[in-house]
Amino acid sequence: TCGTYNDVSIEEMAPEIDGGTALQFEPQDLHIEIGQGMINTNVASDQGIRALCFVMNSVQSLYLHDNSSITTVIPEQTASTRRQTINYSALKWCRVERCPNLDTVFHTDYDIFCFQQLEIFWASDLLMARSIWSRGRIVELWDDKSFARLRAIHLSMCPRLQFVLPLSWNGTLSSLETLHIVRCGDLRQVFPVEAEFQKRIATRYPNGMLGFPRLKN
Repeated sequence: TCGTYNDVSIEEMAPEIDGGTALQFEPQDLHIEIGQGMINTNVASDQGIRALCFVMNSVQSLYLHDNSSITTVIPEQTASTRRQTINYSALKWCRVERCPNLDTVFHTDYDIFCFQQLEIFWASDLLMARSIWSRGRIVELWDDKSFARLRAIHLSMCPRLQFVLPLSWNGTLSSLETLHIVRCGDLRQVFPVEAEFQKRIATRYPNGMLGFPRLKN
C-alpha cells in the first residue's frame, strides 16, 4: 500500500527565472525518498531484479539526497539486464542533491522507450557527477515517446559534469521549456549528439539542426 507523503516539506527547487514562478518539488502518489545511510541496489537474483524493476518502473517521484555511498541510482549491469528492463516509465519528478560520490545518475538503455512521463529534473551539489544520463546505444526505431514530456532541467554546483543528456535514442526534446545550469565548470556539451544520429538529423530536420520549439528560459 502506497500513500502520499503529506508530512514532507521541501524547499523551493529554484529561484524565479525571468519572472517565472519558482518550481516546487511535488511528491506524487507513488514516491521514493533515499536519504542518508548505506544503500545497495545492485541485486543479482531474478526475484530481486524483478522486484526492483517493478518498483522503479512504477515510481512517479524520486528524491535522492545526502547519501555518500551511492554512485548511481541503479547500477548499469542491473538496469540494462536482458532478463528485466528498467525504463522509469512512470517517473514525473526527480530531484537529486548532495550525493558526493554519485558518478552517473541514470544508466539508460535506449533500446526501449524510457522516461516517457518525466517532466522535471533537478540536480544540485553533485561534486563527482560526470553525467546525468549515460550514453546509450543507437537504435533504428524512431522514438517520439522518450523524454517527450520533459519540461525543465535545473542543474547547479555539479563542477565535474561533462554532459547532461546524450541524444542517442533517435528522438527530440520537443517539450523542453526551461534549461537552467549554473556552476558546472567542466560542462562541454549539454546534449551531445551521437555521430550516427547526426546523419539522420541532416535528412529529417530543416538545415540539419535540431530545434527546441518550446524553449523559453
